[in-house]
Amino acid sequence: MTLVKATQPFKVDRSGNIFSTTNAYQVLTTNSVLNGAKVTDPVTTLAANYTATGSDSVLLGNAASAGFTVTLPSAATMTGETLLVKKIDATTNAVTLATTGSQTIDGATTYALTVQNATFSVISDGSNWRVSMIATGGTQLNIYGGPSSSGSFTWTKPSWAKTVRVVVVGAGAGGGSGRRGAAASARTGGAGGGGGSINESTFPASLLPATVAINIQPGGAGGVAVSTDSTSGNAGVSISGLTPTSFGTVPLAVRVYGALAGGAGTTAAATGGQGTNNMFSGGVGGVSSPSAAASAIFNVSRGASGGGAGGSLSTGDVILSGSAGAGYPAVTYGVITSSSVGGASGGTTDGAVGAAPTDNPSGVDFGAQGGGGGAASKTSTGGGKGGNGAWPGGGGGGGGASLDATGLSGAGGNGANGAVFVISMP
Repeated sequence: MTLVKATQPFKVDRSGNIFSTTNAYQVLTTNSVLNGAKVTDPVTTLAANYTATGSDSVLLGNAASAGFTVTLPSAATMTGETLLVKKIDATTNAVTLATTGSQTIDGATTYALTVQNATFSVISDGSNWRVSMIATGGTQLNIYGGPSSSGSFTWTKPSWAKTVRVVVVGAGAGGGSGRRGAAASARTGGAGGGGGSINESTFPASLLPATVAINIQPGGAGGVAVSTDSTSGNAGVSISGLTPTSFGTVPLAVRVYGALAGGAGTTAAATGGQGTNNMFSGGVGGVSSPSAAASAIFNVSRGASGGGAGGSLSTGDVILSGSAGAGYPAVTYGVITSSSVGGASGGTTDGAVGAAPTDNPSGVDFGAQGGGGGAASKTSTGGGKGGNGAWPGGGGGGGGASLDATGLSGAGGNGANGAVFVISMP
């Protein structure tokens, strides 16, 4: 802070107005100006390691290029003095406050600002620094997993977090492939894979360790297309028994096992997969039929949606259409009543890929759409492939049936990877 010499005793109120204390509190000036000299707080912008001094008051940290450390001056020489540090860039690079010697900040030796507009003010008690104010600039969302990202990750708890909400979306399962069979026989398309379920929990940040292990389960693969005459299709890959998508370990854990796969196309109806039982179960995959078009499916849960069924060929050699994947739930007065359509069924070819949630791209509130079922075919083009489920957690569509001595049956679509969303709140 810049100091000016006063020519008479004075008092400053909370608005910065200065009063004479020898003349009935006469207002001398406003806006912190005394005898023409303005009392100001110097503002310094930083982008690299910096050691603060007693003349510093407000430090603005720009860590866009890289994180750096601000070392506080000795608290012993700053009794009653305050220092404010604010992170102004939008990256997750940390602006870290550190102390000298064995001094602490409310018992800690460092404090990291990791979100934009996070602001931290400290005051010296003559021996150590005390936190006088924390403003985080809002909540922090960390997203783990992606359309092509799975495996192990580590979440690091923000030092300012008081509450942590964790949302886990399980992986979607693959759709089954269609049957390849002789004319005048029943040949069904593969069934749709189940959508990933959702589980969530909210923790006091103090109960969570400094770092938490996260596992993202990959989606299940679709059933492989059939090239041999008079052969049933292949079921998609179920992932319900594999290592789940998870945050942490018991008892402080949130986890979801992956969905069940769509059944193979045979001479009878193929059974759709489904999500595992959880707080919000994933959607059921479409069921193919040897005598009718596959029935439409819809999702009545916040869980990810199942994939549509592949198209079939009847005993009369009629092409029976597959079904679209399920979309997002429709909510009326708080009750889920129906859902939109996910990936479209293949009219003459492949099913369409499902779509990610449009109203909430991060997928925190809802899982994604299932892929559409592939079309049946009696020509050399072969059965259509089932559409892949959208991330996070969409189930793959079933593949379409095909005729012997022509093209392959349609392969099942792939289920989407799981995801973990961690929302840290002040």
